[in-house]
Amino acid sequence: MNTRVAAPNRPSAGSGEPRNVWSGIRIETGDYARPPLIPHTARRRTRRGVRPGVDARALDQAGWAVVFGPDVGADARAALRPLLRRRREQAGSLYREIEFTPHDEHARAFLDRHGAPIGEVDPRRFPYYVLLVGTPRRMTFAFQQGLAFPHAVGRLAFDSPEKYAAYARNVLAAEDEHPRPRPRAALFAPRHAGDHATAVAHEHLVQRLATGLPARRSAWTVAVHDGARASKSRLGALLGGSHTADLLVTIGHGVVCGRDNPVQARLQGALVTAEWPGPHAVPHAPQRDHYFAAEDLTADAAMRGSIVFNLACYSGGAPRLDSFSFWRERREVEVAARPFVARLPTELLGRAEGPLAVVGHVDLAMLDAFFWTPIGGQPQIFESALGGIMDGLPLGAAMESFGQRQAGFATQLTHVMDLGHMPQADATEELRTLWLAYNDARGYVVLGDPAVRLNIADERAHPAGRRRRVLRGWAGDTGE
Repeated sequence: MNTRVAAPNRPSAGSGEPRNVWSGIRIETGDYARPPLIPHTARRRTRRGVRPGVDARALDQAGWAVVFGPDVGADARAALRPLLRRRREQAGSLYREIEFTPHDEHARAFLDRHGAPIGEVDPRRFPYYVLLVGTPRRMTFAFQQGLAFPHAVGRLAFDSPEKYAAYARNVLAAEDEHPRPRPRAALFAPRHAGDHATAVAHEHLVQRLATGLPARRSAWTVAVHDGARASKSRLGALLGGSHTADLLVTIGHGVVCGRDNPVQARLQGALVTAEWPGPHAVPHAPQRDHYFAAEDLTADAAMRGSIVFNLACYSGGAPRLDSFSFWRERREVEVAARPFVARLPTELLGRAEGPLAVVGHVDLAMLDAFFWTPIGGQPQIFESALGGIMDGLPLGAAMESFGQRQAGFATQLTHVMDLGHMPQADATEELRTLWLAYNDARGYVVLGDPAVRLNIADERAHPAGRRRRVLRGWAGDTGE
């Protein structure tokens, strides 16, 4: 059966079987970045990650490596040196410094050159944690995603040595401070009138996270800022203002700009807030007060020691080529003239009081990351990743659930297609759906050192803890 594609490019709210809508809104028109589709079900799962017996929390067992891109100068390297010294002390003989070369454009060739085995990571051969330093122009997102299939990978890409220095200071300061005994998490999730994507997200992800994340974590408070409460001003308060949390999770649409739009580098991946009136409003193209971009950060925004997780299209950056276009346009489609890391996470990480890391998506993000038709809601990969972060697991290791999903879809693809061939426009529904889901799963990337983790007190030291709390905003919140 062929994939059914809804038309026009804005589905009716509540129209029958849930359609898979990408979480991106075009700034020029207000339409969804791609038409919705009805996904197919699939089987999954295979194993990946560090080999058994290795403690991913201990760098002297898991190892740590930095890979410098060709566009990183001596000043930037020197600015990052304090962090590198700390990681060398922690990882010991399993520490590596590597130069990216033109021969390393494919991740497998890079890993082969450095003796890394296929499958489970053996840190004695090549470290588990890998920090890429440099833009995605040569050291591409595809390279990063290829390394992240077996390894825990992050990236830093700043335009000045001062921002590298600020990031290094922030990480070291956060690691050296006293553990936080009463950590706070925040869920930021707008919901727009007539918008199927945010309606499905609330029912099958936001509500599940709001109740599931605090379970067995009595020290944590989880605040939910949803619906109309997920305003632009509220997001500003969460991003370094009065409502700053140790873990901030945003779930919603990202701004999508056309390739030739002069604001693309500034605004692609900006986070759409509750002010956007929805896909059926007239007009419905997002205006400047409908989304939060890097330029909306206040000068005194402080997020040191925190982690941000953004589920939104292009919230991590943009590749040069669209990963999904082959199945519809039957050709390669350029997303941008050159790949880039999104401006909002870059500005956050390079600030004097910036966070430890930001997780984002580097392409269109799909609903099937947490809703798989006809099985229904499957938010466990987010529960696993976010729960691991809350438990103090290093960020790269906590992201293993996304790698497991990617590996599962890759395994299933081998059962429905000839190895080495891309799906064609007339391929089966199952093949196309698996390919879309595989590319979506690999689109989540870490920006920052993948070995960072929240510096929180061990709950086992406080067995009484306190009753877990789920709040609609923090105590004393006026609700706006």
